[in-house]
Amino acid sequence: MSKTAPIYFNVKEARDFLMEHGHVYTIRSERTTGITMARKGNYFKFDVLGKVEIERIKNVISLAFKPELTLFDGGLNEYFDELTPYLKDSGFTSPREWWGAATLPPAKTCVLYRVSFLKSDGDE
Repeated sequence: MSKTAPIYFNVKEARDFLMEHGHVYTIRSERTTGITMARKGNYFKFDVLGKVEIERIKNVISLAFKPELTLFDGGLNEYFDELTPYLKDSGFTSPREWWGAATLPPAKTCVLYRVSFLKSDGDE
């Protein structure tokens, strides 16, 4: 069993949604899943947001291989349609805004994850 690396929430919309609702959908490059810590900041200086579980939902269209597409390109409709069912739990108001906030390195796979705070013993 591999160790799950911490997950960082430096985009305000997603972080605020996670903090308020206890879960959020996020688009990342391929990463480990399981139980880990959510953080804000970077590897050397960070604030801990809490203990979370990361669940892989599905692969999504990789925009890294479509550099010709822009925020103003109608060709993004397929990508936007794929995100729409998850939009209300992403922290963003539109798929276009969500895509614009994603800072993904070139990767073969972009993945949609659901990140949820773990309930503590006192939470019911």
